[in-house]
Amino acid sequence: MDQKQKGIDLVNKFATRFSARATLAITIIVAALASYFIPFFVEIPKTNENHVSIGQGFLWGLAGAVIQWYFGSSKNKDDQEKAQQVKTLIQEAKDNVS
Repeated sequence: MDQKQKGIDLVNKFATRFSARATLAITIIVAALASYFIPFFVEIPKTNENHVSIGQGFLWGLAGAVIQWYFGSSKNKDDQEKAQQVKTLIQEAKDNVS
């Protein structure tokens, strides 16, 4: 295997490990954190403070949506599906006994 093929294989391995969705999510989180810390180091003109504030709010809203997507909503759905499976098994067991 030549060096070029090894490089292509490495890129393909990396691309399959990290999806575009995960990359976008990480980018949003990093941008939100950067928007918080950058004003400590860069002076923002008075005329642009409102624009920066609106941009920060937008980024933090997206960051909240990312966190909710990855850690909030899917666990509850899995729990509901498991509970439904248990209810179905219990009902089938009752039907078999009768």
